[in-house]
Amino acid sequence: MPRIHPLRIIRPDVHYAAQVSARISGTETQDELTQILEDNPFSYLHVVKPYLHFADPEHPEKHFSFGRNYFRQLKDQRILVEEQEKHLLVYRQSDTQNNQAFEGIIAGVSILDYLNGLVKKHEHTRTQKELRLVKHMEVTHAVGEPVLICYEAEHPLLDFDALKGKNTCDFVCDSKLRHQLWLVPMEAQSKVQDFFSSCAAFYIADGHHRIAASTRFIQEHSDALVAEEDQTFMSLIIRADQMLIKPFHRLVEWPLITDISTFLQQMNDSFTYVKEDTFVKPVHRGEFGMCVNQQHWFRLQLKAEKRPQHLPESLDVSCLEAIVFNELLGISDSKTDERLTFTRGDLDLQELNSLMRLHHANLTFTLFPNSFDEIRAVANQNGVMPPKSTWIEPKLRTGMVIQQF
Repeated sequence: MPRIHPLRIIRPDVHYAAQVSARISGTETQDELTQILEDNPFSYLHVVKPYLHFADPEHPEKHFSFGRNYFRQLKDQRILVEEQEKHLLVYRQSDTQNNQAFEGIIAGVSILDYLNGLVKKHEHTRTQKELRLVKHMEVTHAVGEPVLICYEAEHPLLDFDALKGKNTCDFVCDSKLRHQLWLVPMEAQSKVQDFFSSCAAFYIADGHHRIAASTRFIQEHSDALVAEEDQTFMSLIIRADQMLIKPFHRLVEWPLITDISTFLQQMNDSFTYVKEDTFVKPVHRGEFGMCVNQQHWFRLQLKAEKRPQHLPESLDVSCLEAIVFNELLGISDSKTDERLTFTRGDLDLQELNSLMRLHHANLTFTLFPNSFDEIRAVANQNGVMPPKSTWIEPKLRTGMVIQQF
């Protein structure tokens, strides 16, 4: 049974929450991020991306100390305030343009449960990225963005309204999303802890590197006297059916294909296909969209006999990698191959066309999203999904709640 604990937190003053917190989607250019810093002196990006202030990427020690000093400055100015008691929080993200909303609990999840397999993962982490995050924790003693954790949909939902105490955050961001935070009253914390202790396991939805880095940091920098309830990583915990799981599409920088018919014949052994007039959004498992030369769209269907029987090899994304990328295109490692660009699976045709032109992608593949059942099954058997297999919402902002070590 996984354990959660209240957190030592720093948060923006309620009047500055919109300015301090920032959404990092991973698609922003360096120029766009730099412009945010120039326009907003209160952005938490000054702390988590201090290298944007420097023209010498070969000297990260300067970057980290700058971020630490900027963090201190925001606290000294009372832009960031420290809660005197440890807290659990209720977080709600709602789309002001429709009725969609996500609601969950922000808490500390035990690193011991992560190490003993009660918090289940489905991705490998890259050591270099992990160590960079650890270094940031060493200089700030803080983490500014929760990991997204889910639990099985068979478990009941919490009565969130009954847990909402003091409101510490309520604003609408540029994406028309409303962000709200409430402190859970002290007398209700044990009730929330008991609720989650009845879950069989937690599943990492987003944030594998932050968990691994937090665990490494705590193990390396905590002495034997550190209480177990302080050996945690900050998480937003939601029920699995409250998430939105979207695919990542694949853009391949590839020479112009002059003989499309011959190229399609090479795929005949594994796929059936039909020509389409426009953007193909797959509507079921085993279906793919393929755009050739940035204009010719095809709907592909994986032949049943070509799908392996066992996970994770039987995932759509795994089949695409093995059959098309590895065998046909000669791309052996999608994690490192610079010809590949991944983009979230909710872009419209205009946005996708722009990216295809930008990345000289004469081959683009659109996918159907994985299901939570597939993610859970892979995690339960200690398997690993291919890189960028899922785009999961809600996406969280950095600097809205900050865990203090």
